[in-house]
Amino acid sequence: MDFKLFIQKNELFRFCPGCKKNGTLVRVKSKITLINYILGVLSYKEFHCKECKWNGYQFIYKITKNYIRILFNYFYLFIILFIGMIIFSYLLKRFIR
Repeated sequence: MDFKLFIQKNELFRFCPGCKKNGTLVRVKSKITLINYILGVLSYKEFHCKECKWNGYQFIYKITKNYIRILFNYFYLFIILFIGMIIFSYLLKRFIR
């Protein structure tokens, strides 16, 4: 069963939002500030375009193509664990008395 809902985008194949060219974005090693720390926790990274000098933040993950199947996997896992907890609590009440 596959449980990866998000995959990391490759930085070499990103499109620049300013000039719409492929492969011109470069990751910026930003200074540690409160804003960069918060955006880093939220998985946003700072990028810079080599051609049009665009600077900005982009989300580094994307949702997988088969996200519906993965959500069903999480749903099935939740149902199985819920049924297991019900059976376990029943057995505890039945045999521990």
